[in-house]
Amino acid sequence: KQSYFSAGNNGYGQLAINNSSIFPNVFTPPVVPYTGVEQPDNWAKWAMRSSSIAAIKSDGTLWVAGESSYGQLGFGNTTHLNKMTKVNVETFVGSGVYKTDWVSVGVGTEHISALDAAGNIWSAGRNDIAAAIGNGTATGNVMTFYNTALTGAPYRLSPLTFKQLVVGHRFVYGLDTDGEIWSWGNNGSRQLGRVEPVLLTNATQDLYHRKVSKAGPWLKAFGGGYHGGGLHSDGELSPGGLYSNG
Repeated sequence: KQSYFSAGNNGYGQLAINNSSIFPNVFTPPVVPYTGVEQPDNWAKWAMRSSSIAAIKSDGTLWVAGESSYGQLGFGNTTHLNKMTKVNVETFVGSGVYKTDWVSVGVGTEHISALDAAGNIWSAGRNDIAAAIGNGTATGNVMTFYNTALTGAPYRLSPLTFKQLVVGHRFVYGLDTDGEIWSWGNNGSRQLGRVEPVLLTNATQDLYHRKVSKAGPWLKAFGGGYHGGGLHSDGELSPGGLYSNG
């Protein structure tokens, strides 16, 4: 079992301790709603940024807490949560059971993306100035991970099959099973490997997300707040993005 403890700014409930006291001064384990045999200490993976947090339990379920000003927690509203809450699969496919095949999750400043075992990336949150959802638009907020309002389909990035997810400030990288890196979102700091500071929105269905300039196979993708890149099979490390701090 893996336990998690947190401390610090908690204005949006992002510490998941069942309250929103701003600066608790002790490390505290997260609180989850107890149903049946749920236990709070079987976490497998965590991701956090800004005022939101997401985690995957050892049973493959996805949990979130904190800020949801842009619907990034994926429940169809802007209600902030101060305890870890399981994301219902109805948000995605409407079958009435919880999805249990999550393998990776990343938190951007205003969006959350998650990778499932089938190689699909799903996203929710701010999309107007970010295009981080990858649904072919740069408008509005996508407040559920499954939303038919814009495209009539889930925002999973098929037909690509991804094996790694990297989430930055307002962008996403996906490394596919062929070793190619794909990117979408805000390129204002050239973190997506393009010279033009544009939004990559997944506007064309046949192309989906544009590849970075060098062909694969890439071994790993990486990203931070305003930069990203990849490690190539020839040993080359290829970064891009904000360089003001060297």
